[in-house]
Amino acid sequence: MRALRFGGYGGLDHAEVENVAAAWRLGGFDARAVSDIAAMQWEKLICNVAYSAPCALTGLTVGEVMDDEHMGPVSRAAATEAWDTARALDVAISVPDPVEMVRDFGAQMPAAKPSALLDHEAGASARSCSSTARCPARPPRQAGTPRSTPR
Repeated sequence: MRALRFGGYGGLDHAEVENVAAAWRLGGFDARAVSDIAAMQWEKLICNVAYSAPCALTGLTVGEVMDDEHMGPVSRAAATEAWDTARALDVAISVPDPVEMVRDFGAQMPAAKPSALLDHEAGASARSCSSTARCPARPPRQAGTPRSTPR
């Protein structure tokens, strides 16, 4: 686990969120309280869409998807589409270039297998999506952004 980011919803006092993050830091984790949890979720989603499904569908690792002549463009298009959607929804993401972000992310763990691929290899159903991943509140069509088509 590379980093833990915590944020509050519904007016939760940021000091309370910071207390939770501090407890995780005491346990040795890279943990931080953030004021805009929605932006953090979208930034994570950008990485997830770049690798989770492409890896699960092909059996390739993160690095293999990054470098594959066919799946690399699909991965980059998925990341760009999520980024475009977040921006269309006025989410305050701090990512200037989604492709650069996901390539940097993937380069840190090229042999990694996302949980969707691990679940598939173990014969599990789609439980990973319902328990660990969060789908965006509105898909691209509702946000007014076109779907990406890899070239």
